[in-house]
Amino acid sequence: MPVLVEELVTDDPTDEMVKSAARVHKRLDRIASTQKEIGERRGRNLETGHRRGRFEAREERLRAEGAVMAAELGHERTIGSDDWLDYEFLEQGMLAGQSVGQVTVEYLDLYGSGFLVGPNVMLTNNHVLPSATVARAASLRLGVETDLFPAFPSKEVDLALLPDELFITNKSLDFTLVAVDTSWLDEEPYWIPLLKEQGKIKIGHPVNVIQHPGPKAKKQLAVYNSHLLDIEDGGEDDPFCWYSADTDRGSSGSPVFNRRWEVIALHHRAVPRSNKKGEVIDVDGKTMSRERLKNEPEKVDWIANEGVRASRIVQAIETAECYPAQEQARNRILKLWSSPRARKHHPKRGWLGL
Repeated sequence: MPVLVEELVTDDPTDEMVKSAARVHKRLDRIASTQKEIGERRGRNLETGHRRGRFEAREERLRAEGAVMAAELGHERTIGSDDWLDYEFLEQGMLAGQSVGQVTVEYLDLYGSGFLVGPNVMLTNNHVLPSATVARAASLRLGVETDLFPAFPSKEVDLALLPDELFITNKSLDFTLVAVDTSWLDEEPYWIPLLKEQGKIKIGHPVNVIQHPGPKAKKQLAVYNSHLLDIEDGGEDDPFCWYSADTDRGSSGSPVFNRRWEVIALHHRAVPRSNKKGEVIDVDGKTMSRERLKNEPEKVDWIANEGVRASRIVQAIETAECYPAQEQARNRILKLWSSPRARKHHPKRGWLGL
């Protein structure tokens, strides 16, 4: 039976799960309030003043750049929250999904998710690829899709990872950035930039997660009942955010998108409900031992998913120590992400003239 990537960690994965549960336990009231507002579709502003201002200022700038169409509703009215989307949302999602693949280590029978954030650079979790040694044995498999429609066939390819060219990992933020060999592809692959700019989403807004939720799973999209539940700036939990999109073991390393298909977070784990003592509880409200938590994950009362914010990952990459031979590659990808063309909200190809 395949071993899932969550098991390839040096520390007990349940320890990290309990830490995530403690983070969410502190904000259960806020999450419940957000879920109620979403369910009732009242569209009330759930954000703090400074985050709301940052979002609205960014929206205004994008409108001025022609990246966002101003709504002209005439006599029609929205019912509750604003659900209008440009039709191109579907096309952008198709292109964004082409950057997402399955991270595999064949000889260990390990599987996770990852996505291209540059022409030859991939992002995934540290607990998926914890070291350059594991990365050398891994690959990014693109095009693992169901192919129900012959008019849109996908081509499955395995791309070797090149950690000697670029490898930056961070255990506390659970990310790994690694170079990928895309040189032999017939055409340049699509990729999604990581934007350091904040204000990409507000609490209560929908999120989309493209993922491979399980060993050898075909690519899946979580879009129904998927919303940002909470996020904070400046506190001890600042690097993280929480959302209601469905994921499964194997989804680790997936991109979490806003409705403009910008990456807002790197998915890294599901979060169980806990009690005041910090003990994980099951769907019946009973506490779970460490052994039972490992053996019966389906009995856990999963309450949310936790991701690492894209802006915080970019900040960490900027200050990360790496080998001198890799600094040029790191600086080039940072320059690419900060370029005006990278900030345009659609999937990219190539180096955009850099």
